[in-house]
Amino acid sequence: MGFRLQGDSKYFLVLQNNVLKRDSLHLLSCAEYLHEYLNVDSNLKWVDEEYCLEMDTTNLHLNTVFVFERFSGAAFEHLVANSKALIIGTPCLWYSLARNASIPLCCSRAVFSLAMKDIQVYLHEFPATERMEAEKLIGWMGGCCLEKQDKNCVYLSIYSMNFDVFEMYKNMGSSGLTIFGSNWVYDVWMKNHTHQSVLAIDTFFNLHRMPVFFGLVISSTNLSDSQEQDLRKLIETNGGTYSSTFDGNTHILIMEKMIKKIRNSLSGNHSICLKIDWIFECINKQHVVSFEKFRF
Repeated sequence: MGFRLQGDSKYFLVLQNNVLKRDSLHLLSCAEYLHEYLNVDSNLKWVDEEYCLEMDTTNLHLNTVFVFERFSGAAFEHLVANSKALIIGTPCLWYSLARNASIPLCCSRAVFSLAMKDIQVYLHEFPATERMEAEKLIGWMGGCCLEKQDKNCVYLSIYSMNFDVFEMYKNMGSSGLTIFGSNWVYDVWMKNHTHQSVLAIDTFFNLHRMPVFFGLVISSTNLSDSQEQDLRKLIETNGGTYSSTFDGNTHILIMEKMIKKIRNSLSGNHSICLKIDWIFECINKQHVVSFEKFRF
C-alpha cells in the first residue's frame, strides 16, 4: 500500500522541544516544499507538542499529515498510538515530493524517510529485543521485514556469523542475495538524520556488506593450473574459502563443462555444480547471484 502526498490534505508541522519556528530550519524547508510542489498554504499549520497531545485523534486519517524532525517525544508517541493519521519525517517529505514517490505504508503509518523504500529484509537470528527495534526502524524508513526467508528476500541482515550461509543461498530467489551485518539498519537510520536523500543500498553502507563469497567453500575441477590459481585468488579476495579438494565440506563446485564422472559423484551430495561465469557475475554484481542460469 502506497500513499502520495496531496494538496488537499491537512499538514501539521510539529515544533518539538520548545524550538521556535524561525530556528526549525528543516520544517521551514518542508513548508517551502509543500508550497512549491502542492501549493499548500491554507491547509498548513504550525503546532507545538502540547497542541498534538490535546487534539481529538478519533477522526484523524491519512489525509491528516503530521511532519516531525525527530521521531521521539510524547506528542509523536501519542499520535502513533492513538490516531490513524499519517506521520512523516522531514526526509520523507523532501524525498516524496522531489521525486514524486509514493510513501509505502505496508508496515507502518509512521515513515521518517524512504531510505528503505521497496526493500524487504529478513533479520536472521536477531534476539527478540534487537529484532523489535530493527523491525520498527525498517518500517520507519519505508521498508518491510519478512517473517522468514523466501524467494522475495533480496536483503539479509545477520546478527551472528555462526550459521550455515549456504542454506540461505539455496533458498534465494532470482534476484540473488545481499548480506549485511547487524549494524546496517541502525547506521542507515542514524545517517537519515544528517543526509536528506540517503538510501540503504548506497555505497555509503558497503562497510556493512558481507564479502561476496562470505561463508562459502568453493572447489573446482577440470581447470588448468593457471585458471585454478586465478579462481582461488578471486574467491579468497572476495571473502570465500577455496578448497583444492572436492568433499563433503564443499558448497559449490566450479567447472567449465560437465563430465559423466563428476555428475555421478554429485549424486546424493549437497554441493551445487556451476559454470565459472557464476563467479564473475557475482563479483560484478557484488553479491551472490541466482544459481539457476549457471547450472549444468
